[in-house]
Amino acid sequence: MTDGDKLALATRLYVRLRHCTGRITDAMWMTQNMEYAREIVRMARTGGDDELMRLADRFEEVMFGRPRAMVAASATPAKGAADAPAAPPALGKYTGSLR
Repeated sequence: MTDGDKLALATRLYVRLRHCTGRITDAMWMTQNMEYAREIVRMARTGGDDELMRLADRFEEVMFGRPRAMVAASATPAKGAADAPAAPPALGKYTGSLR
């Protein structure tokens, strides 16, 4: 995928995030900084919107390989495994200070 295509996808994610959560992000920086891109994908997944989730999965696939949803589906726990409560997500470097 070309850099222009990545930027177009990041822009679509930016617009949807702005619409659903009111957060302003930097689409160009999303395509250049992997840590920032991961934080944006994490934020998008907490937005609760189906289109936002779909865009986050697509952006993650383009930037990092397989989306987390596919990785989680391929690594399902064995039957009978105890369901431990999930640990709270760690606060990222960009929380509260997104551009």
